[in-house]
Amino acid sequence: MINRTGNFLFFVLLFFSIPALSKKVVNDITKLNPIKVSDVVMPKTISELKQLVAKHKGQISIGGGRYSQGGQTACENCLFIDMKGLNRIKYLDVKNKKITVEAGITWREIQKVIDKENLSIKIMQTYSNFTVGGLP
Repeated sequence: MINRTGNFLFFVLLFFSIPALSKKVVNDITKLNPIKVSDVVMPKTISELKQLVAKHKGQISIGGGRYSQGGQTACENCLFIDMKGLNRIKYLDVKNKKITVEAGITWREIQKVIDKENLSIKIMQTYSNFTVGGLP
């Protein structure tokens, strides 16, 4: 049997939890900057990405590895597009040392492929687990 105080606390917790449950949270690598977003989506194709952007009427934020620090990973109540689903190498020209990739691929994934061709990335961030499309 729960007393009146117990019932009251239960309803207060439930009341304040429901809005939080309806939102998704995006965070950076520090886990110190949680940001409530309206939705998190991970398109797998450029066509899917275009459709998401075209039909969304509010703010949009994009991210990859989420290695930013300081809360710039997303904006409040936006649609957060996680680019990690767009992680393919589209073109590799070994002779001319050119590569075209999608934004969600990591430097490590690229290096695994070009290692086989005796190539390496000349300049990149300190860690190879960042996505090419940016740090957020």
